[in-house]
Amino acid sequence: MKKTLGQILAVSSIFDRLTSKHYANFSVSYKLAKAAKELNAQRDFYTTEERKIVETYAVKDKDGNVKILEGNRISFKDQKDAIAFNTEINNLHNTEVDIFEPITIPLNAFKEGEMDLTPNEINALDGFVIFDLTEESAEVIN
Repeated sequence: MKKTLGQILAVSSIFDRLTSKHYANFSVSYKLAKAAKELNAQRDFYTTEERKIVETYAVKDKDGNVKILEGNRISFKDQKDAIAFNTEINNLHNTEVDIFEPITIPLNAFKEGEMDLTPNEINALDGFVIFDLTEESAEVIN
């Protein structure tokens, strides 16, 4: 399945939080761990490439450090560098990579309170996780 690096960045912190919990169901823990490992590798790739782009276009101080302006903004030599920087960052953000097929998690695999997600997080996970809401699952969560 293909996802953009931007989409992966948006969900990787959710997977980090989910993988820091203990679950009664080993299968769920395993699926989450494998998915998080792959997402973290893609996030690390993004961070490395982003750093290269910053180093290419940002103004540096006398010590060679990137000059940061008020509001935590990067300083550029001119408009041309700022535009090139934004273009490359946008291209990186929109780069599609192959990742795992969506993992299916049956909600009846969780004890009450184990799967603690906000509605926004559930929406963000769409396409990465399929929550199995069969009748059996619905009985457990009601």
